[in-house]
Amino acid sequence: MLGLVAAQFNAAASRTAKTAALGLSAAIFLGIGFIFLTTALCLFLLTVTTPVVTFLILGMAYVGIGSIIFSVMQARNRAHQRRREAAAAAATAAVPATMAGGSGVVGLLVAFITGLTAARKARF
Repeated sequence: MLGLVAAQFNAAASRTAKTAALGLSAAIFLGIGFIFLTTALCLFLLTVTTPVVTFLILGMAYVGIGSIIFSVMQARNRAHQRRREAAAAAATAAVPATMAGGSGVVGLLVAFITGLTAARKARF
């Protein structure tokens, strides 16, 4: 039983490591490609416009792309925060409904569920 869990863990760790390695190599190659494309665009724009206008165009393009990526990142962060708040509110709303139990086994179950709910809220 423990061997099966260890094998599954090793397989998952191996997949994660391979995915991370592929992602890192892809990011490196994308970075090198962007450097070459930026250099080519810079050389082209230098033949068409002045050097100041060339670097203004390139700078504004990178600032625009960075701003868009930052906005997407912030939107995802806000959506994740809303999901966490909704889950915490649902857990809080569920606590009074379970506290209607009495003493004995029912009271023990109510206390156990209340502890689980508190642990869930603490993880968020």
